[in-house]
Amino acid sequence: MNDIDDPSAGAEDPTAPRLGMIAQAEGAIILLYGLDEPAAAAILRARAHYCGIDLAELAARVVAELPDPRHPEEAARVRARLDRLLLLDTTHSALDPNLN
Repeated sequence: MNDIDDPSAGAEDPTAPRLGMIAQAEGAIILLYGLDEPAAAAILRARAHYCGIDLAELAARVVAELPDPRHPEEAARVRARLDRLLLLDTTHSALDPNLN
């Protein structure tokens, strides 16, 4: 079967944005904490489970904390924000958009 005969050819995978966001968050964790991919994925999964939120939602929040490349001075603050989001907060306040 070729692309012309395959009705799904060229159809966009609806999970692609979700998986891309998760991969981007894992990459940020790898870079900032010096971990490997399985460890970064485990942190994301464990934190999402602990806080009762969707993995892709947590990944989006991690990515949202990344610095704007136009403002390199922001990079110094990213580690502290991700520590709060992923590792230190036990009251869920970092995940409550109304408290930030």
